[in-house]
Amino acid sequence: MDTTRDSTSPAARGGGAGRTPRRRYGPPAAVWGFLAVLVVVFLGSYALGAAVGPIGREDGPPAPAPPRVTEHVHDGGHP
Repeated sequence: MDTTRDSTSPAARGGGAGRTPRRRYGPPAAVWGFLAVLVVVFLGSYALGAAVGPIGREDGPPAPAPPRVTEHVHDGGHP
C-alpha cells in the first residue's frame, strides 16, 4: 500500500528534531494594541481633567459680594 507522507523534516517546519512547535496562548497582538490605546486615552483624559479642574453649572465663579456700605445712615437719636 502506498501512502503519501510529508517529506519535510520537523526541523524544516520550525520544530527541531522530534519537537512540536510551541503554541502561543493569549490574545492576538491587535487586542494588546487596542488595550494600550485605550489606556493612553484614559490617562490623557484623566490628566486633562485634573489640569482643568471641575466645571459645571454650579462650579462657576463665586457670587459677587454685596456692596459695602461705608456710611452709617439711620434716623436714630445720637446725643
